[in-house]
Amino acid sequence: MARVVGGGFGAGHGFALALMAGVVLLWLAVLTFALRAAALPGEASGTMFVVFSPGISDDQAFASTIGAGGRPVRRAFGNFAWIVHAEDDGFVGHLKENGALVAFRNGPGGIPLAGCYSFVSDDPAPRLVPLPR
Repeated sequence: MARVVGGGFGAGHGFALALMAGVVLLWLAVLTFALRAAALPGEASGTMFVVFSPGISDDQAFASTIGAGGRPVRRAFGNFAWIVHAEDDGFVGHLKENGALVAFRNGPGGIPLAGCYSFVSDDPAPRLVPLPR
C-alpha cells in the first residue's frame, strides 16, 4: 500500500492547531488586559478616542457625544469610533451613560487626535506655533 506524503491529518497537525489556539487565547487575554488598563477613568476630560457599539449610526454617536456635554471632532473608524473633546470633569462617565463603550487618550495605530499638522496638548488655549526655520 502506498503512503501519501502530506495526506491526512496526523498528530503533528493536531499539535500545531492546539499550539496556535493557545497562542491566540494568550494574545486575547493580554490584549484584554492592556485595553482595560489603557481605558480612561470616568472623571477624565480632554481630547480622546471613543468607541461606541459597532453598528451605531453617525447621528446616534453624534447625539451621544453632545448629550454627554462634548464636541465631536471627527470620525476615526466608521461610525463606531470618534475623536471627541470636552473640558468638563467626568466627561468619560457621561459618555458611557450615553452609550460609549470605552475611551482612550490616544488613538490606535497612529490615528492623530488633532490632524496632520498639529498635536494634542493639555494647554486650554490652542494656538498656532510657527515652525523653526
